[in-house]
Amino acid sequence: MEHLANFVKNFNFFVLLTDEKGCILNALGDEKILSEAFSLKMVPGAFMNEENIGTNAMSMVIKSKLPVQISGDDHFINAYHKWTCSAAPIKDNKGKLIGVLSLTGYIEFVHSHTLGMVIAASNAIEEMIKVKEYNKIRNMIYKYMENIFKSSPIAIVSSDINGKIKICNKKAQDMFSITDSKLQIYKIEDIVENWNDIKTSICLGESDLREINIVVVKNKTQYQLTTSCIYNCQDDNIEIVYVFEEIKRVKKRENGQTYYTFDKIMGEDENFTKLINYAKKISDSKSTILIMGESGTGKEVFAQSIHNYSSRVDGPFVALNCGAIPKQLIESELFGYEEGAFTGAKKGGRFRKDLYYRLNVLPLFLPPLRERKKDIPLLVEYFVNNISQKLNKKEPVILKKYLEKMIKYNWPGNIRELENLVELIVNTGSIPAGYFAEENCGNDVLVDISDDCLKLDYVEKEHVIKVLKKFKGNITHSAEALGIRRNTLYSKIEKYNIKV
Repeated sequence: MEHLANFVKNFNFFVLLTDEKGCILNALGDEKILSEAFSLKMVPGAFMNEENIGTNAMSMVIKSKLPVQISGDDHFINAYHKWTCSAAPIKDNKGKLIGVLSLTGYIEFVHSHTLGMVIAASNAIEEMIKVKEYNKIRNMIYKYMENIFKSSPIAIVSSDINGKIKICNKKAQDMFSITDSKLQIYKIEDIVENWNDIKTSICLGESDLREINIVVVKNKTQYQLTTSCIYNCQDDNIEIVYVFEEIKRVKKRENGQTYYTFDKIMGEDENFTKLINYAKKISDSKSTILIMGESGTGKEVFAQSIHNYSSRVDGPFVALNCGAIPKQLIESELFGYEEGAFTGAKKGGRFRKDLYYRLNVLPLFLPPLRERKKDIPLLVEYFVNNISQKLNKKEPVILKKYLEKMIKYNWPGNIRELENLVELIVNTGSIPAGYFAEENCGNDVLVDISDDCLKLDYVEKEHVIKVLKKFKGNITHSAEALGIRRNTLYSKIEKYNIKV
């Protein structure tokens, strides 16, 4: 619009831009003719449509969606008869009218190509809109891809052709202990062994797939590295993408092997995350680590994670089940012999003091779940997803009020109790009546807590089941009681997969 106004500057022209309804959005032009237009109320906010001022170029464009030129007494308003107005539509990417651009001047100054100038200007505006929309979509796609990249469970890194790291997703940052502040000084050779071999393959135009050792990862886990080239159009250069996939997954404890690692421990509670960092810090120590905590807090999980984080990861993890040791022997070893047998040897159900102080070099106390309220929704979500997949069942949506009850609950059985309760919910969509001290449970054994119980189909299904039970599966009597036909009842039995 400004370019068009500048193009006809000092030729007594003015330019108007309206929206699709004819409302003036902006006005530019030579002072003399523009002041005349303003005196005729052709100001931003005024309407130039047929209904308000009769026939004019802009109103004709709004009606026809085509470029128009109107001159002299073709205008409805007498004051416009001294002008020639050329106008063209502005359309969006879908061809919908979104505005009108017009160029108005005194009749004697109008050139045969005036309309062509306006059309060219409106086309330019449309192209700008297309570019803006394209950039908007491109940015949305970029942000979408960026979010996928950042949240990917697989470690992904990119570097320039010389190995300087450009970007690094969260998984890779955690795995390689690369912070945003260190990203600028890191090179891929600081992470990957035999980087020069990989570079040679890349320079030859070959994608590379190999098993590698990670220099900076303490867990001695083997990784499969896939490398490939991409063109960065913004920087006009070639970059290398590295995808790290763990190929030696630690299996569940079998013959001295372990399953749990620190990345499998869930928690956002500030004190709990500090505890995990502390456990990582002491994991490689040769001193004794004494893990304490209530039943169900995850002591064995931490023990295995410490083992997997240490330099002993390739060695066996030996777990001793005290339940398999004869009662008399375990009592003697842990709770003491006859009084006076040696220092600290005293019966009475207490842990041997001398044994406790021998073991308590690096203490690690795991907090109960009731002290990790912030982590409960996170754990519930994880268990619902994990258990539903394991049991091949639909994920239940737990009502908000019951999730709040879970947060307030004391959890004497800690995480183990929570996991078992979630498994019950996944299987039945309910919890034992009175579990959270419900006020009105009636005579029910189970109370529905899933979001499904609010749906009409759920209510209908439950009612059909109750009626079928009442009549001991008799279809005729059940259909009569429900007020429906037998074939309709059969359809509902099939729909809800009811066993009769």
